[in-house]
Amino acid sequence: MEKKLKLLLVDDEENILSALNRVFRDDNVYEIITAHSAQDALQKVSSVSVDVVISDQRMPGMGGAELLQKIRDLYPDSIRFLLSGYADVEAIISAINEGDIYRFIKKPWNNEDLKMLVKKAIGQRDISRLISEAIFRAKRTIDAGKDLEVATSEDKKSLIVKLKDSSKVISPENILRLVDFIIGTVESEGKITDGQFRFSSGMINKKEGRIVLSIDMGKSISLNIELPPTESSAKQA
Repeated sequence: MEKKLKLLLVDDEENILSALNRVFRDDNVYEIITAHSAQDALQKVSSVSVDVVISDQRMPGMGGAELLQKIRDLYPDSIRFLLSGYADVEAIISAINEGDIYRFIKKPWNNEDLKMLVKKAIGQRDISRLISEAIFRAKRTIDAGKDLEVATSEDKKSLIVKLKDSSKVISPENILRLVDFIIGTVESEGKITDGQFRFSSGMINKKEGRIVLSIDMGKSISLNIELPPTESSAKQA
């Protein structure tokens, strides 16, 4: 049996909290935790990690944007949604820009749309994790792997592969082996199927040692590889 995802719902209005609960309670993938205030939510997440958080913005004492920022500090990998029926434009823009929330949800919401939005966000996180793990394993099988650095963008939708040391040279063949390994691993896990991923742009210049690839992995996840020409590769040319 797969471990259930912990879904935290936060709102100071009992009727709203109950309505949110009804949206997800019949879905067996979630373990639902409810909180009636930001302080209540922080107390609960202090001892239990959460995967998804949906919080109202307008609450006494501490607003949703501030709460989600604190939860992000505790659990950076959590998926955070901000719920509001008000035009809290500044708080929302700030939260989005600072990476505290995945998406803003306006009241009243559509139940099916909300469920699909959360499901999509979880799918993106899962495939992002899988690609990261695939890159980690691939680096161990490729001679040049120890010279590569992998970073994940703040929105968790893009993975960037770069050289740790610009004086190093990595052959295009090794990079293509890396890409092939990643795609094969992700496909084998059933997270994407043949035809979902595609090379959206890129170039490989063997003479200069320069490689720029952008690969659409499906589900709004991209893998970007950029290895600029180095001094040593220029000398070899």
